[in-house]
Amino acid sequence: MVVRLRLSRFGCKNRPFYRVMAANSRSPRDGKHLEVLGYYNPLPGQDGGKRMGLNFERVKEGLLEIMGLGIINDEGKGWN
Repeated sequence: MVVRLRLSRFGCKNRPFYRVMAANSRSPRDGKHLEVLGYYNPLPGQDGGKRMGLNFERVKEGLLEIMGLGIINDEGKGWN
């Protein structure tokens, strides 16, 4: 299974909001995912900046598992 980080679109028309997700490469953009890792809001906030938040610890653990340096779960798959 190939795991990719992708943005899944949420929000209303003309007001997009995205979640950063780890998903199987064969699943559709807004389909089944393995884990939500963060968010991205492209609309400027009160300070004029765009917002993004990530769970860096989980991203780091996932990348280590993918590279074979982390702990693999009992089924032999990465991303618990």
